[in-house]
Amino acid sequence: MTAARGQGGFSLIEVMVAVVIAVIAVVGLAHTFGTGRALINRYEIARDALGAAQRELEVLSAISLSSDSLDAGAGQRLHGPFPLGLNDRMTGTIEWTSSWQDDPADNAGGDSNPHDYRKVTVVVRWQAGTTDTVALSRIFMAP
Repeated sequence: MTAARGQGGFSLIEVMVAVVIAVIAVVGLAHTFGTGRALINRYEIARDALGAAQRELEVLSAISLSSDSLDAGAGQRLHGPFPLGLNDRMTGTIEWTSSWQDDPADNAGGDSNPHDYRKVTVVVRWQAGTTDTVALSRIFMAP
């Protein structure tokens, strides 16, 4: 018995084209989810690096600005890099620099004290495919 005209189903070619289109859509969607997950992981690590930099700045703010551990002399002094664990999966490094800053507003009559402020910059670096960096700076008033 043959099917009447107009009541036929899909041809094999139509089914194959529909399957190929569906496979392409699913593969594209799977790639998008993988990319999204990688971005979320990168954000989590960057958030932990930012927290580590903030904690280090808090520790450094408790140190006297004239302390030898912060003393940078006339230039800058690099402290570190020291190893650092990030997000229980990643390791990185943390380092900080310290330098004296002169306030240009008090240079009018000759500045007898070029050490008006202390600038401390904390840098956290880690490698996750590419090298990522978080840097925070804080200006401290001299005593």
